[in-house]
Amino acid sequence: MAYSTYQEFRTAVEMVILGDDVSQNGDGQASLDTMISMGEALVHYGGNFAGDGRRIGPLRASSMEVDLLGEVDGNAAPIPLDCMELSILWLNDGEPLEIVSERDLRSRLKHFNGGKARKAAQAGESIIFSPRAEDGDQLGGRYYAKPPALKDGLHATFQRYPEIYLYAALYVSAPFYGFDGRIPMWQAYYSQLLDQANAQERGRVSSGGRLRQVAR
Repeated sequence: MAYSTYQEFRTAVEMVILGDDVSQNGDGQASLDTMISMGEALVHYGGNFAGDGRRIGPLRASSMEVDLLGEVDGNAAPIPLDCMELSILWLNDGEPLEIVSERDLRSRLKHFNGGKARKAAQAGESIIFSPRAEDGDQLGGRYYAKPPALKDGLHATFQRYPEIYLYAALYVSAPFYGFDGRIPMWQAYYSQLLDQANAQERGRVSSGGRLRQVAR
């Protein structure tokens, strides 16, 4: 399944929801665009499924990763505005930092104030470090950036997994169009496709060799 334009994708969503008689869509284009946008948010950030409340995670694809560069000032470096999740970080081209929760890192800062920074955490709009990093240290790494809205262009992640975005739009639209009976089916398809995609993405980095857990 491939789409060359947003309008083609939008028409496909509309056809699945309403069938051949798309004239039933009295709400017009704006409402369907809103459903597609809500589906994008589900793909990128995850959410809770209606009914059972089960948490569904986000899609994390290599096509979402972009370089992160920054400079430390006051043991902090800025997080890009489009950051959804940190992927890998390092300081001064050194070894990767362990990304932990802010609570964990701040508790460590009380006891470990010297030596090379080993851990990093998101704190609001900044990344902080433990032990404390020096002013002027260069931060490098990658993060998962929020893709642009589909209506502004079909990005690489969509082109890799268009079915995920399709079923996300169908799932979130069902209650608004009175198709509650279709929710379990569209939810199941979406969940299965998402699991397969994330497994495929993990395979991209592990297929070259067996992953091993290193004792600390």
